[in-house]
Amino acid sequence: MVDTDDAAAIEAAIRDYLDGWMLGDPERMDRSLHAGFKKRCVNVDQPGGLLETTKEEMVDGAARRFLPRYLAEHGMTYDPGAAAITIDVISEGICAVQCDSPYYLDLLHVARTDDGWKLVNALWRGRDTAEYRRLRAWMDRESPW
Repeated sequence: MVDTDDAAAIEAAIRDYLDGWMLGDPERMDRSLHAGFKKRCVNVDQPGGLLETTKEEMVDGAARRFLPRYLAEHGMTYDPGAAAITIDVISEGICAVQCDSPYYLDLLHVARTDDGWKLVNALWRGRDTAEYRRLRAWMDRESPW
């Protein structure tokens, strides 16, 4: 049986992660991530390669407001309720979650810490849509990474 308090705290951490990125809120991003957080994406430009992002880079990216700038420049808005969060398993202080948003699919590992539930790993990919390809091209031009 899933503890509803744990499930609510996990969802809140994931909402901080999503909204921190999409709304450009570095405090929420920082609050959601474990110090050792790593975000990875299979690099389609380098067969077998991984793109890796740290907590510090995610917080910095939120502070730089990448997504809010893109959305504003393209006359778009972010709907915080558009992402589907599915908790696959919670057991003994660890959790696996699928987060399905309009731009990304994230497979997340979350852990209970002394500071609450924190994201420790993310494996993601962009949606196979024309809109995501435009977003990716824009981010490739704007990103300092």
